[in-house]
Amino acid sequence: MAQLHVVQSNRDQREAGLVIGLLQARGHGVSVDYNYLRPGVEWKRALTDAVAAADGLIAVLSANSVDVTTGKITSQWIAADIGAARAAGKFVIPILVGPGMPIPTLIDDLFAVHLTDINDLGRAQQVVGEVSEAVAEHLAQRRSRFALGLPPGYQHLASAVLRCREDTPYDESVFVMMKYPDPATMAAAQCRLLDDIWETLSLTLATYGLTARRADSKTYIDQLWENVCVYMLGCRYGIAVLEDRAAAELNPNVTLEYGFMKALDRPVALLRDLNFKHDRADLTGKLAKPFEIDADGVLNKPTLQRAAADWLMDMEFRLKRKV
Repeated sequence: MAQLHVVQSNRDQREAGLVIGLLQARGHGVSVDYNYLRPGVEWKRALTDAVAAADGLIAVLSANSVDVTTGKITSQWIAADIGAARAAGKFVIPILVGPGMPIPTLIDDLFAVHLTDINDLGRAQQVVGEVSEAVAEHLAQRRSRFALGLPPGYQHLASAVLRCREDTPYDESVFVMMKYPDPATMAAAQCRLLDDIWETLSLTLATYGLTARRADSKTYIDQLWENVCVYMLGCRYGIAVLEDRAAAELNPNVTLEYGFMKALDRPVALLRDLNFKHDRADLTGKLAKPFEIDADGVLNKPTLQRAAADWLMDMEFRLKRKV
């Protein structure tokens, strides 16, 4: 069960008391503001600590704390507690008490439950049942996000990473780091080369029960770099392709993504074209699997298949079907 913090107007203690009692009957631990208001207590710190210690916050709101005309929360303390909870990543569940109660503008992005008549015990039990189910879902989501093991600074991508891993299981996902074909800026032969690299790697990985994934396949978040991060965090393995035939350079995006995945301690393969001319000191010493692009810029597909397969066998993957 959850540890919940309840906020309400002092004039709604009867309503809040009913909700608290029903929550406790379902096994939840409940703290409430007035439990901390004792002589000699630093009440601001105590209330902040109570919100911080809770899994989530239940806001019991009525005409005593919300202007029904404007939809604004009139209690600065309730507004502050809600703001503190949301800033800390806690869930907030509003219970609107009384007829005609609007959803306050401060939390109009949240789904609220309505308790029109405080004297209707059956409805009150139903409302608290809905709240308890929502609490269980929030806790399950939190456990799922925690299990992702995201590094500091990337927790805000948790829901997108979860969707990424739902599309393809984490342990079967291989993030491919390579240039993307762009018909607007590349010659047809260059686009064909990159398409061949992608197709060859995809087919080879599939024979080992793995799925090649590339950040231009699907948008999980509309910020370019963060979308790439979602893929890197969502994939157990990586393959970085070093070639300079589609563009005469060491692609900076490939090296950035390679470094990111290595920092995550992901197993990453380096596949290097035998004729690659733009090596860099921090990559020269890395063991790479060679493949070949011929003098006409055409991929020698069997060499790339072997390079990828050699790495997979080094990783002790077993062939599941023939190409």
